[in-house]
This record gives sequence, structure tokens and C-alpha cells, in this order.
Amino acid sequence: MQTPEAKHQPKKLLAANRLRLVELLYCAALDSITAARKSLRLGDTRSRAQAIHKATEIVTELTLSLNHESDTDLSRNLGELYGYTQTLLMEANAKQSEPLLSEAERLLSTLLDAWVSCSEAVRSTQNGHTKLPRKVAGQARVITMQPSYAAKQSVRSAARPHPIL
Repeated sequence: MQTPEAKHQPKKLLAANRLRLVELLYCAALDSITAARKSLRLGDTRSRAQAIHKATEIVTELTLSLNHESDTDLSRNLGELYGYTQTLLMEANAKQSEPLLSEAERLLSTLLDAWVSCSEAVRSTQNGHTKLPRKVAGQARVITMQPSYAAKQSVRSAARPHPIL
């Protein structure tokens, strides 16, 4: 049975702008890591592997969405962080390691917090409330991609209830 929030996830996705879509991807990846940690504690190998795979796919989508022409240093750094996150997820799956999952979760949480701050700054600028510093504007442009079909599918699949939850 779907939770009320999961039922509304497809509507959020369809209405999402580029900034919000990235935020939803981060949240979906974090939800998958949380599910993987729970499955690990329960000894449910299959669910753990599925949840880690889903998180890895979402991080791959974030990597592919980087705009390397806008700010090469920032996009390169984010690409490296995403690569490191994927390595953590693969190792966590292979070693059945909760500390590695926790590290991936902390990293993505930090990136989500930074993304939300940039998004809020961009939105307030678009509403005419404040002038956006150049550095923040550049950071937001690095990831503002055209939402791909794969990104939408990743968020949609993350909206489905996890079998063990």
C-alpha cells in the first residue's frame, strides 16, 4: 500500500522545474540508502542490493546531468564526489557495510543541503527579492539540466513503496 506522500510523488515530478528535479533525485537517493541500511540490519540481501542499485542509478543520473560547460571546476568536483559516492555504494553492497552506506548518506545529505540553499537563492532572485551572487548563480547552472526521461523514471520508481517498509 502506498503512503499518501508516495501517491503524490508523480504529481510533484511532473510539476518540478529543473532545480526541484535535482532536489527530488537527491531525496530519492537518500531514501534508497535508508532502505538499504534497514535491509542490511534485517539481513534482507535482495532488498539491500535493490535499494543500493536504485541509489547508484540515481547518482549516475545526477552525474550525467552535470553541465560541464557552465562551471568546469564545480562540475568536475561534483562529478568526482558522485563517483566517490558510487564507489561507496558498490563497496557497501559487496562488503555489507553499514558504515559505508552511512558515509554515502552523509555525503548526499550535505550535497542536498547545499543544493537547497542554491535553489532558494535562485528562486528568490527570480521573484525579484534579492540579487544572486555570481558564484551561487554559477553553481546552480552547473546542475540545471533538462530533466531526462531516466531522471523522471528514477524519481517515479523511488516513489513506489519499498517492499520491506
